Amino acid sequence: RGACSSLTFRRAQLVALVAMLEDHKDEAVAALASDMGRPAAEAGGEVAVSIREAKDAASSLERWSAPEPKPVHLMMQPSHAAVRRSPYGACLIIGPYNYPLMLCLEPLIGAIAAGNATLLKPSELTPATAAFLEKRIPAYLTAEACRVVTGGVEVSQALLATQWDFIYFTGSPRVGRIVAKAAAEHLTPTALELGGKAPAVVLSSADVGEAARRIVNAKALNVGQTCIAPDYVLVDRSQHTALVAALTAEMRAMFGDEPHASPDLGRMCTVGHFDRMAKLLAESGGTQRRGGSPAP
Repeated sequence: RGACSSLTFRRAQLVALVAMLEDHKDEAVAALASDMGRPAAEAGGEVAVSIREAKDAASSLERWSAPEPKPVHLMMQPSHAAVRRSPYGACLIIGPYNYPLMLCLEPLIGAIAAGNATLLKPSELTPATAAFLEKRIPAYLTAEACRVVTGGVEVSQALLATQWDFIYFTGSPRVGRIVAKAAAEHLTPTALELGGKAPAVVLSSADVGEAARRIVNAKALNVGQTCIAPDYVLVDRSQHTALVAALTAEMRAMFGDEPHASPDLGRMCTVGHFDRMAKLLAESGGTQRRGGSPAP
């Protein structure tokens, strides 16, 4: 569909996106630190993953877009059949707050690689990263490939009232239902990447020390603001006491006695998110085994 469907155009846009991230990596890392308190290693990893994805897509365009021959029924001989992949057209991407750079750019990379034109709406909860994307993308990508719009809920509502050829949303099941309902008005196909439950299971045969290290690592990444972060643990009774002690020791070894002072631990995205977690902890009825004072 138009200029975006050309493989040459797609590759040029992906190469430009790589250049944008390589030229302004420090700026992107600073934006993530401003929005999320992300440690430099975590933020740099988010940039690096996006660069890798764009490079992989650029090198795979011919293979992905090549016709895929299919067998033909005897009654249809001597005809030939193949699957040919075509762009959807105009795509809307609504990004989340938890990985505000990577989870905007990864679906954008896919949309560009598939030959679509995209409108990108970053999360309003991460204004520094949204401003980075709004400033840098137009300087590297053509307006035919991608435009960026920022704003709050009212902007998202106006965008969802518009007809699109495809909508990609990452976020909560609650908002996902709103997106799906709006898309259904126009029979628009969607990809909804929604949160879920992610238990960790520790069996009687488990290495408790290794289990604790992996659980704390996975949970502490982005302060648990990851869709696959373990949100509860199922442990064999025979391992319970040892696991609690190992988790406590692992937290102390990684982040010290006051985790908020650790340079290796990020922050909740907003005060509202923090207050929700504090309320859940206070009302859990459980015993707090490890914690620090709230950050100033």
